[in-house]
Amino acid sequence: MKKTFEVTCVFDKDEKYYEHFWINEKIAFFYGNKPEEIVTIKMKVSKNQKLKSFEEGKLSQENDYWGWYDFEEKKFRLIWHKRLFLEMCFPDMKASEEAKHGKAYRLEIVT
Repeated sequence: MKKTFEVTCVFDKDEKYYEHFWINEKIAFFYGNKPEEIVTIKMKVSKNQKLKSFEEGKLSQENDYWGWYDFEEKKFRLIWHKRLFLEMCFPDMKASEEAKHGKAYRLEIVT
């Protein structure tokens, strides 16, 4: 796995987080974005892989990027700004980790 990697995405100015990872100009309109809103950022696997606990069942307002790394393809397939969203889009993630197909990692934006 590379230490850092580049990914195209869109920065949501209102919500203040990155979304639509691996978006390209030809399909941006499907997400309601324009090609000029696409940016390229660098990310890396965080040293801190601890899961955050939820306080009183509320979703944290802090952005906490998580991605699914596919061991066969040797790249991140899904990235979300909350672990919960990654789990919702990939409900069999735990079984896939146990089968050594890949692993979920906390990610950081490299500045």
